Amino acid sequence: MKLYYDPKERLETGVKLTPQPYQCAIQLLDTGEKVDRGDTVDFIKVTPFTYKGKIFTVKPAKYVESVKTLNVEDYVRNMSTALEQTFSPMGIKLEQKTETKISDWFTD
Repeated sequence: MKLYYDPKERLETGVKLTPQPYQCAIQLLDTGEKVDRGDTVDFIKVTPFTYKGKIFTVKPAKYVESVKTLNVEDYVRNMSTALEQTFSPMGIKLEQKTETKISDWFTD
């Protein structure tokens, strides 16, 4: 995502909620990388974690250690919302499937 503001200035504002692109930029800056207004950052949504006293929900793509940290539920929720907004005006309703569990495959 493209940074429309200088990430260093966003740090100084003291806002409680940090948008995801700036969460990524802050982490990149802390590793010594140069990140400025207008730059594009690549991040991946991960399970929430505490970083510098704030709750962050993304990490720079190149610093994600394991697929186990991905926030799959968030990706699915965002995709479902986007699809519902797209198909709703056409009168198409998405079916909500129940979650499949491994125990569903066991027989007595």
